[in-house]
Amino acid sequence: IQGLAAGKSYAATETVFDYTAAAVGLTDATPEGYRDAASNESDPSSGDVAAFEAALSDGTIDVLVYNTQTEGSVPEQLRAAAEAADVPVVEVTESVPDGDDSFVEWQLAQLQQLADALGGGQ
Repeated sequence: IQGLAAGKSYAATETVFDYTAAAVGLTDATPEGYRDAASNESDPSSGDVAAFEAALSDGTIDVLVYNTQTEGSVPEQLRAAAEAADVPVVEVTESVPDGDDSFVEWQLAQLQQLADALGGGQ
């Protein structure tokens, strides 16, 4: 995955995947204001959301990491903006979803989604 991630960026609706993204070599392009709001579990300003949408549409962001366990209209709005801009969306969760057999299976599935999004699908 590191070879696929070289020179690529990501942005995330929440920080749950940041360590993994950094470990494979992705650059975090999440707009700072949005990141700060998400980290503090507060709502981002309309300017922060607009900056995120602009980064998705102008090609600054190569992949969107989307936490499916997050509720609210803003993450859904950002996902829609990513899809409209043809930015691949990687669905992640902050805990092992019901039905997964193990922690390892869960992590490998998320990494496979990331590899696919970066163009390395099998």
